[in-house]
Amino acid sequence: MREFWETLGGGYVAAAISVLAVAIVLCVGIGVLSISKKDTESETVASAPPVAATPITTTGSGEPVSEPTTVPDDQTQRDAVLAAIQSGVKKANARGGTSGAAVWIDGWDEPATAGFTGTYRLWSTSKPLTAIGVLDRQTASDPQVDGAMHDALVKSSNCGQRRMVIELQGLSGGIPQAMSAFNGVALKSGITDLTPAQQGPPTDTTCDSYLQQHGVTDAQVDTALFGTVEWTTADAASFGRNLGAGTYGSSGATVLEQLKQPKEMNDDPGGEESVKTDLSWGAGNVFPAGWSPGYKSGWGGWENGEYLAGQMVSLDIDGTPVGVAAVFMPDIQPSNDAIGEGQEDEAVEDIFEQVKTALNEQLKAGRP
Repeated sequence: MREFWETLGGGYVAAAISVLAVAIVLCVGIGVLSISKKDTESETVASAPPVAATPITTTGSGEPVSEPTTVPDDQTQRDAVLAAIQSGVKKANARGGTSGAAVWIDGWDEPATAGFTGTYRLWSTSKPLTAIGVLDRQTASDPQVDGAMHDALVKSSNCGQRRMVIELQGLSGGIPQAMSAFNGVALKSGITDLTPAQQGPPTDTTCDSYLQQHGVTDAQVDTALFGTVEWTTADAASFGRNLGAGTYGSSGATVLEQLKQPKEMNDDPGGEESVKTDLSWGAGNVFPAGWSPGYKSGWGGWENGEYLAGQMVSLDIDGTPVGVAAVFMPDIQPSNDAIGEGQEDEAVEDIFEQVKTALNEQLKAGRP
């Protein structure tokens, strides 16, 4: 009997050992399969595009709060800004005319533009470029020139501009050289193919007294007429962006500071009749003071049936330089060159309002 149970027990032991061996093999096999599957899944996830992490912080009560950390990428910004420009142009055109606009955020390869993209005359937006040309060539400050520069940039005085042009011609060596200097200022913003400026003597004696008071002996001297140069809204936006980005060094900084000052009525004979709207029309009325808007307006051309009103703007939005430009050409010509006789000032503001909303959303996104 004992031998029987020992034999039987031995069989159970052997069977148990066999079962255990099979179980071990199965477990190892399953483990290998699991590891292989996990490795495969890891490789698949690794090959997928990374998803930007959104850090989780907590409030004082310990509740999790999700905080975005990045601003939209360039393409997202461009798409949103372009849509805003298009909307603004549509609103402006509804006032009875043709408009165009451009925005260039620092870091973009090119501006976003919509509406009219052809060339148009700078008129008084030529004054900042003239001023930079003068400052770049001055070896010492001249109170008479400084005063004229202030009048041209803050009051939009045409007599002040004429004084600056005479100064630029003297510093450069003549009219052709002054034209080259003006084009050189534009070239620093990547602006090429400017139409040549007209030149000639003044058509009247309006500025004679002013010029004599500011050190000019021959008030009727021929000069370059930089207001007749033509550019595009893309050119104007590029200049505004570069002005804010420091491309023009100390000369640009001096000019930009003056463009940021509240606009004043100019003292030219008849100057009070040249503005029939707010002196702060356009950028001054629309863009927040916190964006440090520096801007210059330009308008004219009714005598030739080509009246237009435009603005070049330089903004600083939380440290990001932005150039903005807009132009409006009414279908019906006004009776004179004054700004505000029609709806041109309101048309420009229509565009800027749309641009302001887009810039606020795009450049403030993800920031406190």
